[in-house]
Amino acid sequence: MTFYSRTRWALAAALSAFILTACGGGGGGSSSTASGNANSNANTATTSAAAIATNAVAVTIGSSVGGNAFRNIPTVSVTVCVPGTSTCQTIDNILVDTGSVGLRLISSATTVTLPTVSTSSGATLAECVNFASGYGWGGMRTADVKIGSKSVSGMRVHLMHDSSVPSAPSSCVNALTGYEVDTVARFGANGVLGIGQLPQDCGSGCATSTSNHIYYGCALGTCTDVTLPVAQQLPHPVTQFTSDNNGTVLQLPSVASGGQSSATGLLIFGIGTGTNNALGSATVLKTNGLTFNGSYNGSAITSFIDSGSNGIYFPSSITQCSQSGFSTFYCPTASMTQSATLSGSDNATSAAISFVVDNTVTTYNANNAGNNALPGLAGYPSGMTDLDLGLPFFFGRSVFTAISGVSTPGGTGPFVAF
Repeated sequence: MTFYSRTRWALAAALSAFILTACGGGGGGSSSTASGNANSNANTATTSAAAIATNAVAVTIGSSVGGNAFRNIPTVSVTVCVPGTSTCQTIDNILVDTGSVGLRLISSATTVTLPTVSTSSGATLAECVNFASGYGWGGMRTADVKIGSKSVSGMRVHLMHDSSVPSAPSSCVNALTGYEVDTVARFGANGVLGIGQLPQDCGSGCATSTSNHIYYGCALGTCTDVTLPVAQQLPHPVTQFTSDNNGTVLQLPSVASGGQSSATGLLIFGIGTGTNNALGSATVLKTNGLTFNGSYNGSAITSFIDSGSNGIYFPSSITQCSQSGFSTFYCPTASMTQSATLSGSDNATSAAISFVVDNTVTTYNANNAGNNALPGLAGYPSGMTDLDLGLPFFFGRSVFTAISGVSTPGGTGPFVAF
C-alpha cells in the first residue's frame, strides 16, 4: 500500500506566486458518453453516471494500472490529437486531481506524436513538477484535447518521462525526494488531469524568476532553468473551454463501509452554469489558492481538499499499522469517526465535518484485496502537519473547485465548496 498524493508540492511554486500577487495504464481505449441531464443537489452525490450532460464526464474508481495496487484513484478518459488533424488517441485511466493544474500524460501511454514546444531562444521547452512522492520530468507538447464533449485546440500538455528531452537536471531531481514517479507503474495511472484552483501551474513566479525550477530549455544535451510568460505556461484545461470554464464539481457516490470494488461518479465542468452544477446550499470556503483554515483535536491545522490524495492524511495519535508496506497508514482496532472544523482563509464561513478512519490492513485485504474504493483510508506520512482531505472526503458529496480570479455565483475564486 502506498501513500499517494499529487497535490501540495506540485502547487508550491504556483501558490507562492499567487500569494505574492494577491497581497499587493495501459494505453488507449475508447470511451463513449450518453446525452442527457445529470441533475444533482449541491451537497449530495446521488446522480447516476448513466446519463451524462454535455458539461460532464464519467469518473471511475477501480483498479490502478501499471501493476501497482493503489486504492482510491479517480480516473477519466481524455482524447488527444495532433493539432489540426484526425490523428488521435483516447487515453483511459487519467487521474482526476483537484490539487494540481494541467494535463500531464505518461509518455509510454501516449502513442500519438505530439509536437514539441520551443522557448524564445529555440531550445526545447521542458518542465519539472514535484509531487508529494517524487518528481515528474518531460517535455512540453501541444495537442487538441477532448474531455467528454468539451474540446480545446492547440493546448499545451506535459509529456512526462519523455525520451525526446535529456535526463532531468539535478535542480529538478533534488527538489523533493529525488524519486522519479512519472512512469505508469509508479504513478498508477496514465497521466493526471489537474483541475485545481489556479489558472496556470505556476503563474507570475515562473515568469520573472527561475528559482522555482519548473521550466527548462533543453539544447545540446543540457537543460537549464528558464523564465516563461504566464500565457505560455501549462494551463488549467477548464479555463480553455469556451463555456463552463469557471471551475469544476467532482461528484462521487457514497461507498459502503469497509469499501467496495469500484465506484462511478461525475466530473462536471462549470459552477452555476447549468442545472447540474448549481451551488445550492453548499458551504463556500475561500482559499489562498490551495489551503484554508481548520481545527482538529482542539488545535489549528492548515487544511486542503485534494482528490489526488488517496486517503485522508493528518497527524494523530491513532495507532499506525505495523505491517510492512502499511506504516504510513492508520490501523485502529475498530473503525473510528473523527471530526474537524473547516474555515475559509478569510474566516467568513466554516463547516463541521466528520470522517471515518478504518483499519487499513483489514480493508485493504477485504474481498480478496478486491476493494478499490475505500471510504475509511487514512494515515500519517512522516513530517506531515496539515489535514489533507483526500478522496474519501469526496464520497457521497459534490465538491466544487473554483478557479482563481473567475466569477461564480458563490463569488470570485479561488474557493472550494461542498
